Amino acid sequence: MPDPESSRYRRVTCTLNRYKGKLRLQIHKDRRRRDDQEEYTAQMVATGQGKQPKPWAPPQPVTRVQEPATCNVHAALKPTSQGRVHLTLSTRRTEGTVHTSQEDIAASVSTYWESLLNAVHTPSEQAERDKAGVLSRLSAEVKSLPESVTEGLTTANLVSVDNIIDAVRSLSRGSTPGEDNMGLEFFLEHIHEIAALLHTLFADVLAKGHMTHSMCRAILSPIYKNKGSKEDRAMYRPISVTTIPYRILAKCIAQKLSLAVPTLIDDPQVGHCPGRFSRTKTSG
Repeated sequence: MPDPESSRYRRVTCTLNRYKGKLRLQIHKDRRRRDDQEEYTAQMVATGQGKQPKPWAPPQPVTRVQEPATCNVHAALKPTSQGRVHLTLSTRRTEGTVHTSQEDIAASVSTYWESLLNAVHTPSEQAERDKAGVLSRLSAEVKSLPESVTEGLTTANLVSVDNIIDAVRSLSRGSTPGEDNMGLEFFLEHIHEIAALLHTLFADVLAKGHMTHSMCRAILSPIYKNKGSKEDRAMYRPISVTTIPYRILAKCIAQKLSLAVPTLIDDPQVGHCPGRFSRTKTSG
């Protein structure tokens, strides 16, 4: 036990107290900054500048991933004295490679998702007939949509400045930016200037049928499904963090489509239909 009266002990104690004071000051500044940000966000939300941010919880890091095991079946044939053939099957299981470094985990998960997302599915003949039937039915019903809804689905109205402004303000503040690192707050602060520019961009995108390079890219984050082994790559859901312009365009289309959904979907269907509630279908 060091002597409390020694000069070295007093210097160490003084230095420790000084660092404790700096830490308390830093914590106080961070708390004030966080409180100011929350107050500013609340004021912006109250004036219609975006929605309240969603609660955020840091995801648990992925520290271990194991490749799928492989199983080989070996067949051995042996003739018997009775003139028969005796078949013996044996299996050999080989455990998959275990990855623990972040570089190897990222490479393994990327390879799995790349093969999964790029897999080509060939529908059956029955599926093709079902698709044709559904599309023909929808095409026939589109003609019966109200004129205001049909007009809203035109390109000019989908990417109108007013629709873009509504879409920007309907997104949640504090949203994670995409690859371009442009947050929603920038779009909200300059909403009227940017809405006019986005109108030109989105009209060109819809006319050509091709999005910009940045709108085609996303940052994928693995989120555990809370089932199965945490070491299994298939038990993680890839969450795509797209750019804000992509989200705005998607919201512009969704806002207009939501007006057509109640007309196209029959009354018993309540999911994803604004104004319909399951309790009204079960209470009777």
